[in-house]
Amino acid sequence: MSGKLFGILSCVLVTVSAVSAAPVVRVDLSQSGDVERGWIDWNTGVKLDNANTSRQFLNEADFDADFTIDFIKIDSRNRRAMDDSVPMHDLLEDAFKESNPFDMVIKGLAAGVYTFTGYHHDTNEDVVNDDGTINITVKDADGTRLAADHLQQSWGTKPAFVASSNFRFRSDGVHDVTITFGDNNDGIHNEAYLNGFELTIWVSREQASRPSPENGATDVLKDVVLSWQPGIYAPAANGHRVYLSDVFADVNDGAPAALKGVTSLPEHVPAGLAFGTTYYWRVDEANNVTAWNKGQIWLFTTEPLAYALPGSAITASASSWHNDAMAPGKTVDGSGLDAGDLHSANEQDMWLSGPNDANPWIQYEFDRTYSLHEMWVWNFNQTFESVVGFGLKDVVVEHSADGVNWVALAGNVQVPAAAGEPGAAHDIAIDLGGAVARYVRITAKSNWGGWNRYGLSEVRFFYVPMAARGPEPETGSGGISPVPLLIWRAGRAAASHNVFIGTDEQAVRAATQPVATVASPSFEAGPLALGTTYFWRVDEINQAQTPAVWEGQVWSFSTNAFLVVDDMESYNDEEGQGTRIYETWADGWNVAGNGAQVGYLTVPSVEKLLVHGGKQSMPLLYDNRTEPYSEATRTFATPQDWTQFGIKTLILYFRGDPTNTGGKLYVKVNGVKAAYAGDAGNVAKAEWTQWSIDLASLGTNLQNVTKLAIGLEGGGSGTILIDDVQLWP
Repeated sequence: MSGKLFGILSCVLVTVSAVSAAPVVRVDLSQSGDVERGWIDWNTGVKLDNANTSRQFLNEADFDADFTIDFIKIDSRNRRAMDDSVPMHDLLEDAFKESNPFDMVIKGLAAGVYTFTGYHHDTNEDVVNDDGTINITVKDADGTRLAADHLQQSWGTKPAFVASSNFRFRSDGVHDVTITFGDNNDGIHNEAYLNGFELTIWVSREQASRPSPENGATDVLKDVVLSWQPGIYAPAANGHRVYLSDVFADVNDGAPAALKGVTSLPEHVPAGLAFGTTYYWRVDEANNVTAWNKGQIWLFTTEPLAYALPGSAITASASSWHNDAMAPGKTVDGSGLDAGDLHSANEQDMWLSGPNDANPWIQYEFDRTYSLHEMWVWNFNQTFESVVGFGLKDVVVEHSADGVNWVALAGNVQVPAAAGEPGAAHDIAIDLGGAVARYVRITAKSNWGGWNRYGLSEVRFFYVPMAARGPEPETGSGGISPVPLLIWRAGRAAASHNVFIGTDEQAVRAATQPVATVASPSFEAGPLALGTTYFWRVDEINQAQTPAVWEGQVWSFSTNAFLVVDDMESYNDEEGQGTRIYETWADGWNVAGNGAQVGYLTVPSVEKLLVHGGKQSMPLLYDNRTEPYSEATRTFATPQDWTQFGIKTLILYFRGDPTNTGGKLYVKVNGVKAAYAGDAGNVAKAEWTQWSIDLASLGTNLQNVTKLAIGLEGGGSGTILIDDVQLWP
């Protein structure tokens, strides 16, 4: 069986170009016809109108972030059937077109270098040069330039060539990228066409890639370990040169101050990172030709010293209030604040005490105890504040851990007067010095006008995170492995971590005896039961601190009801990574008697449109006309125990095709065959069929499963899709 010839040629081409496969978006600007296999249908997005059209791409390409593409000034769309023998005929049958220049605006694209490939074909016309040539202009982070000059568009239902454009552009992660298509009025009808496009993150395989943390990441731990995928030519010893600085130019220019050294491992541990700072870094990879391959510049921002406590975690009360529209809750609900944290002059966005309040105070209760860093205060700011002076002046600020025992801040605290104008910034930041508190109370001793009314616009509390946070898996998650690795972000002063876990939420909440004490913020739980909800809590411990224990919140997750053998989601077409589907599922390539081919010969090799679950399924092409069988086999690197967790049944899903002929489906476990007992005609049905196999009936050692094969025998040929191979109790 020789079906991998195309794949081998693709590998050669990729190796020569020294550019690695990378996340890619392929979009068919289809209007009413078939969508090119493996491509995204533009019409599944939100369309605006015939002049402008827009689509969001949400987690559709494994890009760093979701993004949006707008087409501006599109006039009309075109459709005519292509000859089916033409490659990508479904793509070329539709197009966006316009006699005047039109724009493709890409918004929200993460910082990086991208490759754009566009297709420019008019299937409606059979006249040579009917639509002439086009120019393509790009406006990106590097400025505006001509990306294609007088590109000849193609035409007809069976063209001699298909016109395509190919260029790179750079996004800074902030500004839009605009690609403009315009005809040059050198044809007959003179319209610019775009049938579809491919957008790829461009990475030279000689360069470092796949940074961790991801490019543009925020809230990164100060003690982060930087890592990356090394270039293909980097030697094992001293192959990586690292630059790091909070000054972009120093990293870009390779300034000595930014050079952090040369490493052998593809990782670097920075020293002395500051809170709330954006850092730029790059890794140059060594080679034996040009000495060093300069890397791309990445960036990340470290976690802040303190975090703002959301208003939803605060309950406000007061000695009195003027009316319900000016209740104490107005000071923590964000009312009156704009996106820049500037406050309005509308009195109904504020708290005002009631009349004749002899001892005015306002108090805040938090959802739990915090280490408080500071409190921002926006004083009362209604329009006539400069006349009436209701804003607080001299105040006593107290805090308490239990609401009974109170500690006042030392010294006199005076809140500056607000100007009574919209767009007011906070008037003062009061240092709370790390007070361990669940309550804060502000008692007014005077105001700025002498009237017997007292008011505030807004307060905001900042805390230093001392308790465990950021659980992985996220609380409430489902479908979790029964042998999970639980991870969290440690409290700032934690020396060790007490872990509690169980199926009874109240028992975990009340527990005092941990199931484990660990030194690092992770815990290998399990084996756990399938299909069960678990609750867990982490207390942060430091006997040298007061308090010595910061009790954590109770989180939850639910284990999967089954075990995943293969959901086909991990495969891609990257060369040299061992991640192509036929590198895991061995087929009939160079195997006498085996007529199987796993994966398509063109990229993507997996099926992207017809899936049972997730985003991919496995194509299994069989040809038993000259071979006795067609079989794909997965060999497990580590033998699997298919008896644990009460496993009894192997389930997989397959989908046939009406053009299939013959073919009797079977599965082998450790070489022991189980024939499909359902309707043999299901291999020709264009629908997903569940196949359940009683494992006990196989009579093989299920505690030591090393091979799983899926095949067809009995003549015929065709294609079936395989997805979601699972083990159920």
